[in-house]
Amino acid sequence: MVIITYSLAGLYAVLTGIAAIAQWKEKGFQIQRCLFLLVSISMLFIMWIPNKTNVVISFVLAFVFLHVLAIIEGMKTQGRINWRHHMTRFAFHTLLTFLLIRNLL
Repeated sequence: MVIITYSLAGLYAVLTGIAAIAQWKEKGFQIQRCLFLLVSISMLFIMWIPNKTNVVISFVLAFVFLHVLAIIEGMKTQGRINWRHHMTRFAFHTLLTFLLIRNLL
């Protein structure tokens, strides 16, 4: 189950990074896109932290940061918060956090 949890977290990090790069190419450089990319890369490195408690805490912080970045990005691009998108993102972050806690601690 640990392999599945790490695979989901890694896939999420990679897809987030790909989305940041795609937006970067399409719309040009902006600090938010760079931060999305940095957080996704950091999530890949977080998986290699030996202390499992620090892994869970680091992932939760990364999820919070991603969520804040997504809200800011949505406000800048659409001028409003897309509640369905953010609730889905929150549900996925909650699921991943639950899996990390259950399988690592």
